[in-house]
Amino acid sequence: MGMTNVFVELVIIGIGASIWIIEAFLVFFGSVLSIPNVNEEIIIIFSFPTIAIVYVIGIVLDRISDNLATRLWGNKCRNEVFGDEQNYYKAITFLEMKSERITIKLEYAKSRIRILRGWLFQIPLIQLFTSILLLKSIIVNKISFILLINSVFFLLIFIFWFAWIKTQETTFKAIKNQYDIIKDY
Repeated sequence: MGMTNVFVELVIIGIGASIWIIEAFLVFFGSVLSIPNVNEEIIIIFSFPTIAIVYVIGIVLDRISDNLATRLWGNKCRNEVFGDEQNYYKAITFLEMKSERITIKLEYAKSRIRILRGWLFQIPLIQLFTSILLLKSIIVNKISFILLINSVFFLLIFIFWFAWIKTQETTFKAIKNQYDIIKDY
């Protein structure tokens, strides 16, 4: 996978983190925050450092979510297919040496897994800070609206978790099947 793809992947993860970080900042400091009038030139000048910050946040959150996922669910899915880590890396290394096309497909699948995993752990934080901000807002029917928003967030958490698990399963099975087929040729 090209460096551009990895960059975009980490920016996507970083955007999720930026949402809850900004929300947290607003929760804790929103009452003292005043936003000045900003012209377009300033926005353009600050957009490049902002992208760099989002990228770095994406790197950090990708590592944190990877460690959390391993601690919470272990490598159960991978080990069900391969038995252990060594067999998995043996298959991956073999496929990468034998087929550039398979390697590209595997990198794309791994990228989707990382994005899903990264957002899976960020949605609860976005949910938490969105709920707090809504409680502090002037919306008339806050409780019913917050319940609706939280229901949507819980649904999103389930969807991201399900997609993450299923994408892993499909990817690991594809790696195993392709390895089994190609290794004998």
